[in-house]
Amino acid sequence: MDLQRKGVVLDSLSLPVWGAHLTNRSRILVTGVSGMIGAYVVEAAVSRGTRVIGLDRTAPRPEIHELLDEFVFADLGTDSPIRLPHVSIHGTLHLAGISDLEQASQNPGLAWKVNVDGTAKMLRLAEEQGVKRFLLASSLYAGTNAGSEYGFSKLGAEALLRTWGPSLKMSWGIARIGSVYGRHAPDNNTIQRIASAVVTGVPLRLSVSQDAIRSYIHAADLASILVKSIFEKEGESLFVVEGSSGWRIRDVVKLAEELSEKEIQWSAESSRRYKTTPLSVNHPPRTLRPAEYEISLPHGLQDLLESLQVNSMPSDGVASSKK
Repeated sequence: MDLQRKGVVLDSLSLPVWGAHLTNRSRILVTGVSGMIGAYVVEAAVSRGTRVIGLDRTAPRPEIHELLDEFVFADLGTDSPIRLPHVSIHGTLHLAGISDLEQASQNPGLAWKVNVDGTAKMLRLAEEQGVKRFLLASSLYAGTNAGSEYGFSKLGAEALLRTWGPSLKMSWGIARIGSVYGRHAPDNNTIQRIASAVVTGVPLRLSVSQDAIRSYIHAADLASILVKSIFEKEGESLFVVEGSSGWRIRDVVKLAEELSEKEIQWSAESSRRYKTTPLSVNHPPRTLRPAEYEISLPHGLQDLLESLQVNSMPSDGVASSKK
């Protein structure tokens, strides 16, 4: 798909240009643009004519950086001030934070500082900028005792937003996000690990039960929903974003084997930190699932396998078995 604005070609599974007929030149601030979800959000926003200011502690990939109006270096794990450009910003989508459960468990103080104090910092900046809407990306782990210290830090961020909410001069929302996958996912992403095991042939060990059920949503579909939610006119809201159907882990592995025509050496062992699944959580009344633009797991996994296979090819064209 070509982006006429800057002549950039998006990934094959990037979002359709929904709303491309609009002349929407609103500007939004997206934190965490160097992550998987953030990158897809930038693509989704730009495809609808929205301008994006990106914020992260590391630079995004060059093809994402090129789509940004401006990039702001900021580390929410420090007390350094954040300086945003003096421009009109319609909404803030706050994705940045510590999302690795093991990292949060090993350093809960940092997880709290980044996920809770960082949210407070971004809320203050949003008020200073006159932002009309603030959308917090949370997790289905929030409010459970199975999500490690990560889940409690996300719940803390939610509580902060709810507490400050009545005094905010903006509407706000909380999106509890389920299991996400897509290109450029972190190494601890389950679908990414399964696909990598297929491509590299390295044995795979998962810290989750083989029968655990996840409702996987592709990051492109998630990005579509989040960008639309930034421009909603309704007030305070809590909603879940997840895939439309549940998959057992063992069935995902079987699917990967069928798509690749390869066998995976793998094992799975349930961990207290990973036992929560979307189907074991009491959802808020409002749950959003992709419909018109849904990328099915077989389709998305096939695309991921092909992408990893291409990236594993050295200059001589022979695939390597090394990570």
